[in-house]
Amino acid sequence: MNLKTTLIVAVLSVLSVYLTFSGHGYIIVPTSGSWITVIHLPTILAGILGGWVAGGLVGLVFGVSAMVYAAQSDVAVFADIWVSLPARVLVGVVAALVFERAVRLGEHVAVLVAAVAGTLTNTVLVLTAAVVRGFFSLDMALNVGFKHFVLEVSVAAIGTLLLTLVWRAVHDVLFKARPAIGSNAGSDTGSGAAAPERDR
Repeated sequence: MNLKTTLIVAVLSVLSVYLTFSGHGYIIVPTSGSWITVIHLPTILAGILGGWVAGGLVGLVFGVSAMVYAAQSDVAVFADIWVSLPARVLVGVVAALVFERAVRLGEHVAVLVAAVAGTLTNTVLVLTAAVVRGFFSLDMALNVGFKHFVLEVSVAAIGTLLLTLVWRAVHDVLFKARPAIGSNAGSDTGSGAAAPERDR
């Protein structure tokens, strides 16, 4: 990893830890009293901006943080390594790989698709592991998944797109002397939008 990718991993890892332990990674839905999580957004963003290695590393930080927080809070299901760790690492990897495949459709579309894929990876794999490990029944897992699915995917897609636009603005200020890697991918589609700066 070069300096820029290391910076992406460091900043998004800190953000992931903050969202986990501060309680700001959860949004209460007023109409239902339930909550949705946005803690996985830094991991998805790392995959989009830095590639699958960066996404996997931030996902690892996400998973470890989730386990520690759950252990401190006596939430056995998320303190389990098989529930919390593999899924979170794969969130960043899947987001990166999906973004690479979808970028030909244009930057914004690729970001949205990657955010949806990363969110699905988090939800499906965590709930599946919880069922396999005996923490949740299948009915309970399905109820949780369907209850939060639409809102979490929507928030993840919009939030990741906004964060990507913020990154591009910061990147232009700090690194505008260098041409953006991946800009050819955007121009080839005729969309006029360059892909976010990525370093592997």
